[in-house]
Parts: sequence; C-alpha cells; structure tokens
Amino acid sequence: MLETLFTPIVSYNTLQTLLTPIQRGGGSDTLQTLLRPIQRGGDSHTLQTSLRPIQRGGDSDTLQILLRPIQRGGDSDTLQILLRPIQRGGGSDTLQTLLRPRQRGGGSATLQILLRPIQRGGDSHTLHTLLRPRQRGGGSDTLQTLLRPIQRGGDSHTLQTLLRPIQRGGGSDTLQTLLRPIQRGGDSDTLQTLLRPIQRGGDSDTLQTLLRPIQRGGDSHTLQTL
Repeated sequence: MLETLFTPIVSYNTLQTLLTPIQRGGGSDTLQTLLRPIQRGGDSHTLQTSLRPIQRGGDSDTLQILLRPIQRGGDSDTLQILLRPIQRGGGSDTLQTLLRPRQRGGGSATLQILLRPIQRGGDSHTLHTLLRPRQRGGGSDTLQTLLRPIQRGGDSHTLQTLLRPIQRGGGSDTLQTLLRPIQRGGDSDTLQTLLRPIQRGGDSDTLQTLLRPIQRGGDSHTLQTL
C-alpha cells in the first residue's frame, strides 16, 4: 500500500516543485491561514500524530493530493483537516515506516536521496528515534509547542512571510544552521528566527539547496547530528 502511495512523489521530484503552488497562492491559501486551526488546538495536536492516515491511504492520499486543497485555499481545506488524522495517530506509525517507500523511489531529486544519510544512521540517528518524544507528546516535543511562537506573531510572523524568501533562494543557510537554535532551545528559537536566513537568501536557496548538505551526509550537516 505504501509503495503505491508515494509513487507520484517520484514524478514531482523536489520539495521546490511541491511548494510552487503554495508560493503562487494568495488570500486564504497562505500557510498563515492553514496553520490557524493548529494554533487553536490543544495537547492532541502533537507530532505523535504519526501520519497513520497517509500510511493507510492509496493513490488519492499522496502528498500531491494532500497539497491540492492547500493550493486551492478555502476554509475546509486547512491543514487542520489534513492533520486531523495525524493528530489521532498512535505509537508504531513512525516516520521511519512512512518514509520507507520514499527511500525506494527513483530520480535524483526524490526524498530517497535526501534521506539517504539519515537511513545510514544507527538506531539513535533514525527519524524513528528522533520523533519518539514527539510521538509521546507533552512539553517541548509537541508541534503545538514548536508552533507557539508563530501563533503569537503578527503579520510578519506568518509562514506566508517566512516562506517568501525560500521562494527567492539564498546561500549558506543549511538546515544544520537553521536547526542549531532548536537543538539549544530558548526563547529566541522561534521559527521566525530560524527561518530568517532563508528569508534573506537568493535564487539558489530553494529547499533543494537547503537540503543538499543532508543529502551529502556528514555528522555536522545531517539530521543525524540532531
């Protein structure tokens, strides 16, 4: 089932491509609007929220399909609705399991390539392990907590604004650098701050470029370090 599920992703290649429709959107199609319901959520809105419904889906449950409503906007097409099944997830449905079909994909721009360094890690370096605390919910490991700073922000703190510079690209702002503040914790580690370097970037700083260090592996550049 999972093999079938993610086949379209191989064709669409990069996250840059996936985000293009969002970049072109307007009005109610901004991530600001999409994230509003998450902001209003409670403890159940954790990343524990494995992607169980996506795992169970078929062709219609690909990220391509999931992103279509986001592209078109509309109140009923919010991430609240898309994430509702994720919120209800359980323990064994880790991203490790979810990403297995993507690892087997094709093309140089697939998540297979992006996740290769993570795949080579040991037990403590897998996404399975990384996400374990989030799956259990509570405290600083919930998506609710991660998104709290965005909830408190104003217009300049919306993901719409944050993602604008990603569309324009940039240079040396790898995920290593972006994630460093998260590793250290503290008030200044809002997504607003983390994404600031991306906002300042240029054409070469597509998500493809940002993820390049992860593709190449190496302790200092991979999520393995995290």
